[in-house]
Amino acid sequence: MSEENFKPLIIGVSARALFDMREESELFKTKGEEEYRAFQIQNLKTPLKPGTVFQLIQKLMTLNEPGKAPRVELVLITKNSAEAGHRVYESIRHYGLEIPRAIMTKGEFEPEVLKAFNIDLFLSRNDNNVMDLLKAGIAAAQVYDPPANYDNKKPGVHFAFDGDKVLFGGISEDVFLAYGLDTFVYHEKALRDSPLEFGPFAKLLFKLNDLKKTYPADQCPIKISLVTARGEIRVLNTLHLWGDQYVDAAYMLGNGDEKGSVLQKAPLLKAIGADIFFDDSKRHTDLSADVLPTGYVPDVQPHQPLPSLTDIMNLAATKDKKKPGQKQKKRKKKTEKKPKP
Repeated sequence: MSEENFKPLIIGVSARALFDMREESELFKTKGEEEYRAFQIQNLKTPLKPGTVFQLIQKLMTLNEPGKAPRVELVLITKNSAEAGHRVYESIRHYGLEIPRAIMTKGEFEPEVLKAFNIDLFLSRNDNNVMDLLKAGIAAAQVYDPPANYDNKKPGVHFAFDGDKVLFGGISEDVFLAYGLDTFVYHEKALRDSPLEFGPFAKLLFKLNDLKKTYPADQCPIKISLVTARGEIRVLNTLHLWGDQYVDAAYMLGNGDEKGSVLQKAPLLKAIGADIFFDDSKRHTDLSADVLPTGYVPDVQPHQPLPSLTDIMNLAATKDKKKPGQKQKKRKKKTEKKPKP
C-alpha cells in the first residue's frame, strides 16, 4: 500500500494509561473532585510519571517522519475537565509527545464520539469504558499497572495478540469450555479448512498490516506476533484464508489439560520482547502484566450459538460423507480470500 493511500493508525489513550496517576486517582476517590482538581492545578508544572503504555506511545511516535503525512495519530481521552486535564497536557509537552487532539468530557464517556474520531484502538484503565468501546465495534483493552523496571530497548514496535476472543471469535473456546479438550480438538480438526470468525481485534490486525505496507519489506519496524494456547492447523489456515501474511511470528503453546495451557505466556512474551500484549484471559494477563505492558480484552461480543455435542460429532462425517457404491468426485479446491470485517 502506498503512503498516499494509507489512512493513519489512530490510537486513543486515556490519561491514566499514558501516565502513572495512581496517587491522583486515590485522591479523587478519597477526597473528591474538588480536592483532586486543586491538587492538579497546584502541581501543574510537576510532570506526571510515565504510565503503562508511555514507552509504547514513544515508539509509535518514531514511525512518523518529518515533512510526511503521519503514520500514527494519537488522541488523548480523559474524563477530566479541561481545567483538571491541563496538567496532563503540560506533562505531554514536558516529555515531547505529539498528541495534538484530545477529548475531555468532565465525567462523561460517549463511544459515538470516539467513533467520530475514527479511533482504531483504545487503551484505558477503566473497565467500563473499554467494554462500551468493544460493544461499539472498536478494539479496546484495559491496561494494568506499569510493570516494575520495564524498559524495552529492542528497536521497532512489537504487538503480540492472543487468538480466540481477540483476533478470532469465541465459538471454538466456547466449545472447549462447554465440552472439554477432546471435543474441542475434534471440532477444530473437523473445521480445519474453515476460517475462524473475526474477533474484536481483527480490524486492528488489518490496519497494522496496512501500516506495515508503507515500508519496504526489509525495513519495516513493526512486528506482529500471535501467542496462543492453540496447537492445531486451523489457526494457520485462517490467516491464509483471510488473504495475507498477517502475523510475522506464531507461537502455539499447545492446549495442555482441561485447565488450560501447560506453558505460560509471560516468559515467552518477555523473551520475544513484545511492547504490548492483548489477551481475553486474566489467567494469562495477570502474569504477563508483571513483565510487559498488558491489555485485558473483556469478552463482550455476541457469540454464535453453541453447537450441540451431537452436531460436533457429526461434523466430520457430514463433511466427508460418500454415497454407498459411489466414488467421491475430486473437486478442485478453491482458495478464497475472506473479506475484512
